[in-house]
Amino acid sequence: MRGEEIGRIARAAESAPPDGPKGRTFLIQGAPGSGKTALIAELCRRLEVVPGTGVMYFSARRRPIWTAPPLNDAIAIGHRQRDEYYEDRLAASRTPLEIVAALHRLMAADSGARESDACRAIGSAARQLDPVTRKEWDTRFDAQPGKCFESLLRAGIVSLDSMYRCTSPVPSFSRYILRQVRNGRHWRR
Repeated sequence: MRGEEIGRIARAAESAPPDGPKGRTFLIQGAPGSGKTALIAELCRRLEVVPGTGVMYFSARRRPIWTAPPLNDAIAIGHRQRDEYYEDRLAASRTPLEIVAALHRLMAADSGARESDACRAIGSAARQLDPVTRKEWDTRFDAQPGKCFESLLRAGIVSLDSMYRCTSPVPSFSRYILRQVRNGRHWRR
């Protein structure tokens, strides 16, 4: 019986499509002493032979237990996926990075910034764009900072808290955007 259980779970874990989600979640429950921990330990041993896989599980002790890949590799993978997510959000906004950065600088400096403050920062940053980028921005958003702000909200570049103050949806997103500008990156068309 135990071999069948391990086989079913291992096949499900190994069946992730290469371009699909990278993780699987399994709930293994049972009475105390029924062998849940042994089942997980055997599953971990079996999955460690698959390159690039790793397992994190929680037991009744309520603390995570990690297996391969090494934790630093897993963290590096997480950072790359986070950066890809940020790039997807930036592309979805179709807004010059200089404008996004101006908005995130405002939020970093003023935790009480409102939509009107954000629109002023967007308008000011738009006036400083090079002529070609400015023309594209004017065309895309009818030269209206409010339309640009709405696009940034929809794309997840900025969010509003319960008091309608502007905030970064993910705190590290602001650091990422400002680092990109500091490193000399500009908007790619």
